[in-house]
Amino acid sequence: IASVSLARIQTSNNSSILLPFNLLLEGDIILLHCGEKTRARVQSCFPDTLQPIPASHARYAVLEKGQMLKPSAFVNSPSSIPAHEIFHFKLLETPLLDTLNSMLYSRRPDSVIYHQLHVITTTLTQSVIWSIFAASLVINVFRYAFLSNTGVRRIDEALILLSNAQFYSALLPLLPFSLPIICLIARAYGNAQIICLHEAIQASTEDFKDEENIDDFDAAPPPTKEVETDYKALWRVFKSQLFTPHPVTASASANGRVESLATATVICSIDREGTVSMPFPTIDSLFFMSDQAGIGAAVANTVVLDLKEEPFARSGVRFEDREWKSYMDSLKPLGLSFLLGTLHNGNSKAGLVPDTMRVDPRAGHHPVENLGFPVKPARQTCLCRVSREIGFSDTAVDQFSHSTSINWVNPSVDPSYPLPLNDYHFEVPSSRSLLFSNSTPGAGQTVSFQLFSEGNVDLIVQACADYWCGSGLEMMTEAAERKIFEFYQNAVHSDMQVIAYSYRPVADAVARRLSSHSYIFNAPLHPSAIKNETPIISEKASTDATEVPTLRRRKPQRSNMTASVIDSPVFTENMLESTTETTYIREVLKCQTFLGLAALFYEPKPNISNVIEDLKLAGIRFVYFSEAPERESKAYSERLGLEIDWNSCILLSPAVDGTSSGYLELHDMKAQLPRGVDKVRAHIENVDDVPLRVSLFAEASPPSILEMIRIFQEYGEVVVCLGSSLNEMNAESFATADLAVAVDPFLAMKGLGVGSGGVSPLVLGAGITTAPCALRFNFDTSVYSLTQLIREARTLVMNAQQGFSFHFGCQMALSCLTLLSYLFLLPPIFTGYQMIWLLWIILPIQSAAFLFTPHDPDAMKLMPVKNSDHMKDKWRSAQYYVTRFAMTSCGTVLIFILALWHFLNVSREPGNPPPDAAMLFGKFGMVSWLRLDPTEAAVLLYAQHIALFYFVISIVVASATFLSRTRNVLELPPWKNQVWIVLALLT
Repeated sequence: IASVSLARIQTSNNSSILLPFNLLLEGDIILLHCGEKTRARVQSCFPDTLQPIPASHARYAVLEKGQMLKPSAFVNSPSSIPAHEIFHFKLLETPLLDTLNSMLYSRRPDSVIYHQLHVITTTLTQSVIWSIFAASLVINVFRYAFLSNTGVRRIDEALILLSNAQFYSALLPLLPFSLPIICLIARAYGNAQIICLHEAIQASTEDFKDEENIDDFDAAPPPTKEVETDYKALWRVFKSQLFTPHPVTASASANGRVESLATATVICSIDREGTVSMPFPTIDSLFFMSDQAGIGAAVANTVVLDLKEEPFARSGVRFEDREWKSYMDSLKPLGLSFLLGTLHNGNSKAGLVPDTMRVDPRAGHHPVENLGFPVKPARQTCLCRVSREIGFSDTAVDQFSHSTSINWVNPSVDPSYPLPLNDYHFEVPSSRSLLFSNSTPGAGQTVSFQLFSEGNVDLIVQACADYWCGSGLEMMTEAAERKIFEFYQNAVHSDMQVIAYSYRPVADAVARRLSSHSYIFNAPLHPSAIKNETPIISEKASTDATEVPTLRRRKPQRSNMTASVIDSPVFTENMLESTTETTYIREVLKCQTFLGLAALFYEPKPNISNVIEDLKLAGIRFVYFSEAPERESKAYSERLGLEIDWNSCILLSPAVDGTSSGYLELHDMKAQLPRGVDKVRAHIENVDDVPLRVSLFAEASPPSILEMIRIFQEYGEVVVCLGSSLNEMNAESFATADLAVAVDPFLAMKGLGVGSGGVSPLVLGAGITTAPCALRFNFDTSVYSLTQLIREARTLVMNAQQGFSFHFGCQMALSCLTLLSYLFLLPPIFTGYQMIWLLWIILPIQSAAFLFTPHDPDAMKLMPVKNSDHMKDKWRSAQYYVTRFAMTSCGTVLIFILALWHFLNVSREPGNPPPDAAMLFGKFGMVSWLRLDPTEAAVLLYAQHIALFYFVISIVVASATFLSRTRNVLELPPWKNQVWIVLALLT
């Protein structure tokens, strides 16, 4: 699997084991084959002494991190390097140190919530608090130093003013007493809720369901899964988030979990296999020859049948062409070849491998895993489901017995056999031929031998002298070969992998000569034809950007190919005695019959295209980074549901010649898209912001992906990085993104853990790679889980924002009503302990109720804000708070005045005149509360309690209008939040 970073390590007893790259140490010996990439800097070494090879040696090579091993890496003599051999390399560095450095020294941007709080704090400390302080000072000094009629010197009255708490009561509500603690509690609760919901979703077996009464043609929120949260687990995680110290990397990944999910604007998928697609390719179509014209076929006598995944079908797949059974004669040999190519693990008898025995229902157990060199993932895919659909039963292969395997490998890669255009298409051409004995039941039982081959299209076609057309054999001509390669190249350009299949009968005497169970053939099949190769397509790249680049460039001319000796009518068993093994195997592989091609593709995970549409509705752009070239990247992106039309793809690799843009489409070239990640910043600054809007980046490498994540963040995007948990190259991108989500790339990871033998190396390696990740999904976790977590995070953050706004508005209301009391020359409306009671008890309790507001149905339809230019319209925010809390402030002052007048009237002695305005605003307003007599002090205290009661009632009523950000009280009645009802009664 391409998204899994594993290395084959040579141990002290000359055996080899597979370990994650980030568990290796400097000096370890790893075994590499052509086509494999190294995840650390390595140098070639001698296989016997394990000493580094000197620079003058033919096999000297040094590979940098992320570089693929190819014959060209051996700079001294690349043409003499056998492509099929295994090479020993010594690690020049410890990958774990590089991984840890990238994690510890990577810095995530501060979240949107943090910046918003910073703007509010800065505004308060630089403007609001000083303005209130100046107003309080001027008003109170004027009141007590110039209007006082107590007979005390003004300077003494001013000093008394400065020494008591009345002067500071207007600033007391704005001091950071309870609000920072409330923010920490809200963050801890939000993170705990996300963690528990994430675990509950992965543990639940329920399906994701859409909301009821949703029209299929209307924009609707993504489906969700009804799960129950374990409140004990929620409390345990909440305490852990609040009180338990976390390591540096874990703290960095966990602290911003809920904020980053709620404000995400871009989700970057940096891996394909096992993350957004299945780990192994699945069947797409079959190509074969037929003696009848295929329905809809582009060329006569060629048939292409498309297949589709069908979970409810008997075999799991189905043919899309309803007339497919008319080609049954051509399909039967292919179906038999699929069955015989799927072997019992550890059993030489051929047969079907049940789906329950495989990690993935499409993956079979093939002997190609032991060849010593990598093969395309398509050749590790089981096609027995197609055989079942054709009509084969599980017992159809019982009469076959596997006797010998021949693995044919291209012997060398030199200038006469050019490499593919890039690393993405590089492979060591190989094929696998399986020799089976077929026992015919009955009294006169006979045994025949048949050779079935599958593998690289070039090699298989070279080995074929004819093809099966359904009713007989036809000669393999240049025209027939051209049709085969036309399908092959079109499939490859559509980001598919193609396997060729062939067959030949083998005489009993010939088969019995193959005594060994396995052979490796690494010689040319037609040695005489290699010298006379002629190019099909020029070696040089075409200057026409619209021309399709070829992958297969040269081939032997069919007229130069020789027939097999064993098929000669005069062949006798005595001719075998003097034949070498290599020559003999070559004769066995010649003159096969071409059966057909199977094209396989990486199928996106279920519902991934729907999730991308739901994310777009929520204002979140899904970005896919592909290592493939532009054409192949667009083909796969189309399956994902991404935009692939004009101006939709940017190439991140630098231009080879420095002059050509490298884009295939002429209109893309005219659009002046940047070529190379180093040109993106200049393009955004000087041309346009297209790189910030496209959803596909092709020819991407881990460094270019990391740089694009940083560019996104520089322009205010909140980036969520989605990648494989076993790809060590993802560690730095995980640590740099605002939030990282790791996905286990195959199902077996779910069952691994700590056993009697200790921790599994895969689990330990994944644990290191995913240290910066806030979330980690199992392979079989639905992608809808991410949208449900985003919905939950948005709900929690919106509720927390509403609670913060309510709490902050109440603080401002307290400060404003205190200033109003100064202006009306009134005594303090609230005492110090009443103010503390409000700030530390009443407001936090009432604000906590907002966290439990039900989900907003429109939460996944709201556009998130970018992480830049925070709260630009401060005056509008100030007007909002004045409008929402003016009634509370003015009403509290009015109630206080009325209560003060009432209690003064009740407490006056008989015969005294009732209190008037001069009494109410004069004596109380210009005499310090420290100089009031006992009766006046009691009157003031009663009035303060009445004002306090009104203030609490008014903020409880006002909190009902704050419960939802987007819906009014009629749409979301307060009683739907049961916690709010309880806390409102409590306050």
